[in-house]
Amino acid sequence: MPLKIDGFAVNLYGDALYEWDDRLNTDDEIIDKISHSLTKRPGYLLRRCLQETSGEFDKTCRDIGITERQYDYLFALDQATKLSQGALSKLLGVDRSTNTLVIRILEKKGLVSRKVDQTDSRRKIVEITKAGRQAFEAAEAGAQVAALGIKRRLTDNEYEQLLRHLGKVTDAITSGNPNFNPQPHE
Repeated sequence: MPLKIDGFAVNLYGDALYEWDDRLNTDDEIIDKISHSLTKRPGYLLRRCLQETSGEFDKTCRDIGITERQYDYLFALDQATKLSQGALSKLLGVDRSTNTLVIRILEKKGLVSRKVDQTDSRRKIVEITKAGRQAFEAAEAGAQVAALGIKRRLTDNEYEQLLRHLGKVTDAITSGNPNFNPQPHE
């Protein structure tokens, strides 16, 4: 339960969540008040959207046996055929240990292969296999269904704007510069 300070419900950080009203006594009434505050938090909104898309992807791709993250790797490798482990990590925005773990799982499933780079023995090259390409193609429908979970709730223009804005944020994150302000994302 939030604290009551100076007529406002506040969280542990002292942020005012909503004006306190002693007449709110049901869960639904409290939820209605708090949900307005939650919709001002990007992390909450992104997490809710991710729950929707991940749930749809998991339902559709359960029989294929790959996760949404593994699909991202297969997507990248389908486009490029082969990439170094470091390039995959950078492209997909994952740390080295997570990257290595996902690649190992995909390798055990026979969906990718890894080889030492012939020009630099410190680098490992990851390549999609025939089975990996088949799994990727089978999961493509699941990825489209997952995207529809968001898209069907927006107009085409709103959906394109959403992708542009999310692209702008990820470009800024990828650049490593917190003040990065690119031109409109195309």
